[in-house]
Amino acid sequence: MRRIRVIISIAFAQLFGRRRQTLLVTAGVAIGVTVMIVTFGLTDGIISSIQEKIVNISPLITLTGERIPVFVLLCIQGQSLVGPRNH
Repeated sequence: MRRIRVIISIAFAQLFGRRRQTLLVTAGVAIGVTVMIVTFGLTDGIISSIQEKIVNISPLITLTGERIPVFVLLCIQGQSLVGPRNH
């Protein structure tokens, strides 16, 4: 516990002893975090806008009627066209 108190007292002595450096570093970190938040927000907004425009231009799913031959349907169901075989 004593060791932690010594470390904290040294840290506060350095922070308060170098006020200008502490203020500049704090301001730099605050500006950097602000820039990152704004950048991520703009990127997310731009991506959402582009996705919305793409979906509005061409839909993701197009439904069309397609004829499936009878033998394909029977094969899927496990039936045969010939009927049961006697071996």
